[in-house]
Amino acid sequence: MLVIALTIGVGAMVAYLFTPSLLSWLFDPIVQYLPSKSIYLLGPFEAFTFRFKVATYAAVVITSPVWLYQLLAFFLPALKEKERKFFIPAFVAILVLFIGGNLFCHYVVLKPSFEWLLGQTSGGVDVPKLMYLWFHIGTGQPSSVSVALSVLPNAQQFLGGMTIMMLAFGIIFELPVMLFFLLYTGVLKYANLRTNWRYSYLVLVGFATLSTPDWSPVTMGSLFIAVVVLYEGTLALARVTLNSRIKEQAIQAAEEM
Repeated sequence: MLVIALTIGVGAMVAYLFTPSLLSWLFDPIVQYLPSKSIYLLGPFEAFTFRFKVATYAAVVITSPVWLYQLLAFFLPALKEKERKFFIPAFVAILVLFIGGNLFCHYVVLKPSFEWLLGQTSGGVDVPKLMYLWFHIGTGQPSSVSVALSVLPNAQQFLGGMTIMMLAFGIIFELPVMLFFLLYTGVLKYANLRTNWRYSYLVLVGFATLSTPDWSPVTMGSLFIAVVVLYEGTLALARVTLNSRIKEQAIQAAEEM
């Protein structure tokens, strides 16, 4: 824990010097949806804390090889000799998936997600017009009194939403590691997952729905597609690497019937 804290702390202090560049990269997918391409702080005391939050987030991602290794190495003494051969592949897989999830969210999800979210401030159903066309009630003209919705580009809220989404994708992308571990230990059976694929996909839909912080259909749909690809890829990998174990499970299942 001390190594993790020092690593992220030092990383945040170094990244603090590069926050202008980090901000430009972080907000690049949604800058076109910001008025005057600016985000606003609500007080003079927020500038430092805002930059430090950006730096801390950058440090968490950049130093992930160190703190992920420290977390995994904590369990290394409890592993058997034949299980230790999976340590390095598991570490590499967890690291790649975590960074990949962050990048996938940044480059693929953020732009359409924020476009949909900010689009909720306009549009909708023209009720007076529909009442006039369907029932000939009223004049069909919109009310002279109307309330316009607009989003104040608060720097803290935008940063919090974006980083939560990216970190959520980074964590959720670890599904293949967990699934492979459950298949390896026999908690889940490969044949059951293949046979009951409809239920598996239903679980993935619920998983994507509950895991997205903004609950927009764009984010949920993107996450569902990504999770399905990871799920199927993990099963294909398990089919190759755990082939003998899968055959044994199939024989045991046939004998029990």
